[in-house]
Amino acid sequence: MGGLHIKNFFGLALDLTPLQKDMQVKIDGILGINYLGFSPFLLSVRNASLQFLERSRFPQHRKPLDVERDPSGIFYIRCSRGGDTFPLALDSGSSLSMAPLEQWPADPDGNQLTTKATDINGHNGDCTVMKLGIPSTLRMGPDFQMDGLSFAVTGTGGRYQIGVDTFQHFDIIIDAPQGEVFALPPHSRPEPQGQKAPDIKQES
Repeated sequence: MGGLHIKNFFGLALDLTPLQKDMQVKIDGILGINYLGFSPFLLSVRNASLQFLERSRFPQHRKPLDVERDPSGIFYIRCSRGGDTFPLALDSGSSLSMAPLEQWPADPDGNQLTTKATDINGHNGDCTVMKLGIPSTLRMGPDFQMDGLSFAVTGTGGRYQIGVDTFQHFDIIIDAPQGEVFALPPHSRPEPQGQKAPDIKQES
């Protein structure tokens, strides 16, 4: 796919009917980190594109993010919002970014959003109202931050993640073999030289 050839690839056969019903879009499969972890790639949510890259062709003005990798393969970005550092899972398959309430206070104006939870394990089309946090500057690396973000806030024990709504503002390079993640700042997205994979849709 897109110039990346993997022999003896192992995947799972799953019924994606619940996901398709709730999303109302045809989904033939999901690319997990087990596939995307074989080669560096550039994900552009804004352009709905995925490109596999060689390290020698990474854009020069990339910004390293402060990350750690869980044994499961998930990357966590160590972020800060004007204070202590807290980890947020890098989840390009989720539409929503969420942060812990203790690190990101709710907006006193009462701003909220309504979201519908769905995953591949079953139909769950219930709508949930969530509070939005105070619009803030989120630092994700030594030389990269985004201003004016407002994540949904969750209580202790909830999911904490950066989702597609945030990745619409910048492109991201994930080099799983080297354990590195980079951001491409807005207004400075070059056209990388590399193989381009077919457009994909991914949900979790």
